[in-house]
Amino acid sequence: MYSPKINEVLIPELYKLAKEKGMPMTRMADTLLADALEKQTGNRIDLIRERKRNTSYAAYIFRVMRQQAKKEENKEVVPSEG
Repeated sequence: MYSPKINEVLIPELYKLAKEKGMPMTRMADTLLADALEKQTGNRIDLIRERKRNTSYAAYIFRVMRQQAKKEENKEVVPSEG
C-alpha cells in the first residue's frame, strides 16, 4: 500500500504533541489523520479495532513462522547413500 511521506515541517510539532500525549509519533499521526478525515467525510475510522486486527494478523504470521522453524529443527537427517 502507498505510504506518503510526512512533510518535514510538520515533524517537530508532531513530535512535541506525541511526547506531550505520551504516545508514539506514528500513533499520534494516525489519530490526527483519522480525526481530520472523520470531520471531512463523516466516516468514523476505528483505529483501535484496526490496530487489533493488524496485531492479530502479525501474531498469526509469527506463530506460523515459529511452527515452520520447529518442523525444520525436528527433521531427521537421513544420510545419503553413495
